[in-house]
Amino acid sequence: MKAKRLAVIANRGEMLKLARASSLEEAVRSVLASEGAEVVVVKDGIDGAIVYDRDGAQRVPAYKTKNVFSLGSGDVFVAAFCYAWAICGDAAANAAEFASQSTANYVETRTLPIAPPSASNVKLRDAVTKAGGKIYLAAPFREAGQRMLLDDARSQLQHLGMQVFSPIHDIGPGSAELVVQQDLAAIRQCDAVFAILNGSSPGTVFEVGYARALDKPVFCVTQNMRDVDLKLPTGAGAHLHEDYVSALFQIAWRS
Repeated sequence: MKAKRLAVIANRGEMLKLARASSLEEAVRSVLASEGAEVVVVKDGIDGAIVYDRDGAQRVPAYKTKNVFSLGSGDVFVAAFCYAWAICGDAAANAAEFASQSTANYVETRTLPIAPPSASNVKLRDAVTKAGGKIYLAAPFREAGQRMLLDDARSQLQHLGMQVFSPIHDIGPGSAELVVQQDLAAIRQCDAVFAILNGSSPGTVFEVGYARALDKPVFCVTQNMRDVDLKLPTGAGAHLHEDYVSALFQIAWRS
């Protein structure tokens, strides 16, 4: 079988592997030529998507949501693009814009089906701009599970475009005389704090309070926390999220 019209949609890593290329531009040129594609759409995470056709490239932003449920989000993007481009006949850039908005609706509400392009709830969101900056990562790290989550948070924050200071990674273990003043200095120098709270780390709660006293924005993961343990971060105006992934994205696009 041969498609009458072909659009190739893939994320950045998939596109590079598909074309066996070292750069995105080279990969896209290869796919447009070798596959006979009319359009190539490269999904680029928090940076949105890039739509390529034979006339050039156009970037489409991602959109802000209160929560981020990422499971199935790629499938929703592809389905929405095909709906607008192949069925409704929209231009590729407009179809990608619709797909990005539809994906935002899905990751926030976890609901389907996809609303049609004419629906009033499709274009109601602010575009994402990566905040970047220096992030202080506050979290307990004494147990293996805590350390695994800490390592993952550090990696994810870096992947989302932020510089990360993590006391255990950047200072290491040591006495109060050796580490505390360095920790506090790092909080003073940071742009925001990402804190993982689990009810058993008074040091992390202290770091949250210290950062808020300096008017630093603080984003907390609060899974399995009692209300009494959340009094300080709540009263101090920290942003609280039960969902880990949502908290990561909220600090990435903080305004």
